[in-house]
Amino acid sequence: MQLRDGRKTEELARALAAAIGASSADVQTCQMMTADSEAGPDAANACLLVTSPHTLAEAEGWLAGGRADAVLVWSDERLAPGPGVAVMAEQRFGDDWVSVTRRAAPVTDAVVLQLRPRTPTPLEVPGASPVVLVWRGLDEAAVDAAMAEVDARPYAARARMVFVPDTAPAFSLSAPLYTDQLARGARVSVLAQDGSWGCWRTLPLAEPLCAALSATRLDDVDLQFLAANPITAGLAGPVDYVGVEGASVAGRRVMGVARWLGDDRRPQPDPLLRWPVPQGWAPEDAVTVPYVHAVAYHSLLVKAQARRGESILVHEGTKAFGQAAIRVAAQLGCSPIYTTVRSAEERDALRRIFTQLEPCHVLMCGDGGSFEYRIRVLTRNRGVKIIVNTLAGSELQASIRCLSVSGRLLHYNREDALAGRSIGECHGDRGEASYDGEVNDTNTVNNVRFCA
Repeated sequence: MQLRDGRKTEELARALAAAIGASSADVQTCQMMTADSEAGPDAANACLLVTSPHTLAEAEGWLAGGRADAVLVWSDERLAPGPGVAVMAEQRFGDDWVSVTRRAAPVTDAVVLQLRPRTPTPLEVPGASPVVLVWRGLDEAAVDAAMAEVDARPYAARARMVFVPDTAPAFSLSAPLYTDQLARGARVSVLAQDGSWGCWRTLPLAEPLCAALSATRLDDVDLQFLAANPITAGLAGPVDYVGVEGASVAGRRVMGVARWLGDDRRPQPDPLLRWPVPQGWAPEDAVTVPYVHAVAYHSLLVKAQARRGESILVHEGTKAFGQAAIRVAAQLGCSPIYTTVRSAEERDALRRIFTQLEPCHVLMCGDGGSFEYRIRVLTRNRGVKIIVNTLAGSELQASIRCLSVSGRLLHYNREDALAGRSIGECHGDRGEASYDGEVNDTNTVNNVRFCA
């Protein structure tokens, strides 16, 4: 989700409405509550109330009165809800926080069933009290089966499932670690090793990817690791692999890219995109390198024809493709190198990785396009020669306006194409942008040129 400046609550409500419209969720009512709105939801009950910090106290009142099931709020500070309100989820966007709260529902009288990995769930639990089933040390691969087993029981509607590691404290309805989580009302709660709580949702994988993940060997390579790239339109994209080449255990360790050819049931290693694993690299590290670096190399050297001394802007430099693009650009001699991040934490992390980056060249994105003004100032209104773009919407247009005369834009974001929007032509004081590529299911990087 990208949130823009301005009337935050309205923007958040629109983004939520768009997400609901694009999904198959059965949503009854969504109400928006701002400082200049009426005193509360106009429906008898709103399943979700979008509010601002100025009306948060009123929104919590509607929660307490049962007029709203949950509240979604965008605030400048981390939310500190009042008594009787539980934070279900929160996400930080730069200096802002987006939080979902609901009325706390403490569980004080419940039937607690302590289960081990091989313990079957009971067929029946008498009474009408909530049932809390606690699994200790259950392997992640068995969670779905355990949930399905509970769903088939007659007490499924009043069941709460809790999954904890072996090292977790003993479960008790009086222990704050568990009572606070149960009060959130989540049907499934998972305690991580670091002590943080989460929920559980299984996303189906595309059939070709399932076949790839079940493979233990690709051609002459005994697999050690596979890394899946984003799946789009129900298809599996290229996969990275690390394995041992040859029949013997002492074979050469290699990493590379495999792709589907025709009706193959599993990907075929690309003979050109295969390299020996450098000494000292762990397999789980090496498997993250081949695809993004191959794309970055092809994009900058072949498509953009980057040359030494040309300026470049790489968006979202902390992401895998961003880091790869910065490394390739530096090796090609591009200078200066500008990049964008979404938070101060990302800026600090990127500066630790790329010490050659100037502090003033690490800009912000995700805030509506503030980088455009900074690029104009830093380049004295000349713009940059090459932009590696992963942004969409208004920030894509802002990126185009940052190009210099005869600049090149490498677009690596499918959001606009899937939404039926095109880059089209951009007329300004620098010339005309012509679009000479297309975004396809394999995330092909494209080229947009400014022609004076």
